[in-house]
Amino acid sequence: MIEEDEITRTRKHREEFESRVTQLKELGAPQIIIDEEIMISQMTHRGYENYKAQRKKEAKEERKNWIKNNPMRKEVVENIFTWFDNTELSEGDKDGLLCGCGMCLGIIMDPCGYHIGMTKEEFEYDLYRDLIKGLAEKKGPTIDL
Repeated sequence: MIEEDEITRTRKHREEFESRVTQLKELGAPQIIIDEEIMISQMTHRGYENYKAQRKKEAKEERKNWIKNNPMRKEVVENIFTWFDNTELSEGDKDGLLCGCGMCLGIIMDPCGYHIGMTKEEFEYDLYRDLIKGLAEKKGPTIDL
């Protein structure tokens, strides 16, 4: 029974990724992305789950090493504190800053803009994430939209 379930999951997995490969080709996606999807489409369901877990572990290790070699910059920390001092947060803004996704942070705070000054790498590796989340939790909403 378990073996049949895995066979069914693998069949479904392969169909899904083969369809994605076709769509990517039609959209003219870069070949490196298409090659990755082709590789994934040839995996078993369980193999793909293991692959995702390994990639997540590698990304976590890469982030840890990057942060170790790239400490926070004083001027960016000061700019973040200044931003929080001068910005009124709605409950939605606070939720966005706490959600942990780069998109919400980018929309609400524009961290790579002139007033904060984070580099693209600092933003992508979430170098200041804990500081921003802590300040957002501490400040709370000051206006209600």
